[in-house]
Amino acid sequence: MKRKKILLIQLIVLATSLILIILSAWNVRQNISKYQGLKSESKVASQRVESIKKDYLKSQKQLEEKINLQVNSDNELVREIANHNNNYSIMTSLSTEFFKVYFTWTDINSYQNRPNELKNTISDSLFNNKSIFDDGKDNTGGDYIKALGLKSEFESSEVSVIDDESAIVKVQYEGGKDSKDAKSTSTRFYLVNYDISNQKIENIKAVFSKNIVS
Repeated sequence: MKRKKILLIQLIVLATSLILIILSAWNVRQNISKYQGLKSESKVASQRVESIKKDYLKSQKQLEEKINLQVNSDNELVREIANHNNNYSIMTSLSTEFFKVYFTWTDINSYQNRPNELKNTISDSLFNNKSIFDDGKDNTGGDYIKALGLKSEFESSEVSVIDDESAIVKVQYEGGKDSKDAKSTSTRFYLVNYDISNQKIENIKAVFSKNIVS
């Protein structure tokens, strides 16, 4: 009788172990299947990204070739229009890049680091312009960004060309002190001077601003 009980227990343990082994094997198989599926999806996504990238580069090259043909056209009007469009494209790109960094910061470190992030986009004189890039400190050397809980986030910019070297840029950004305080969407207008040949911003000057509290 005792042997039968022992044998029964052994059979139960064996059956339980067998079930656990089967379940483990099934889980491993499922995980392998999921991994292979994810790997396949990742490969397809990578191929799609590469395809989109190639199409973009091809379109960009075709556009550049078209612009070059227009810029070098024998027709003066075509040349003027092409130059205007080319300048507008450069101004828009530079303005977006500049103001996105200029109006996006959350603490004194990101505030102070703005000129370094923009070094390849701005002239040396603008880089060293302390009225444009102050250090975020008050007259006593205190961190007023932290003290007031200030932060800013860029929303958009819009370029209105004046001539081949300058434009009025409308900038919208959201500013506030902290999550409890009312945020405000501000609009500022800047006179921006560009170095088109070197594709840099020479200087900026604020001309008008308004705030909308939400």
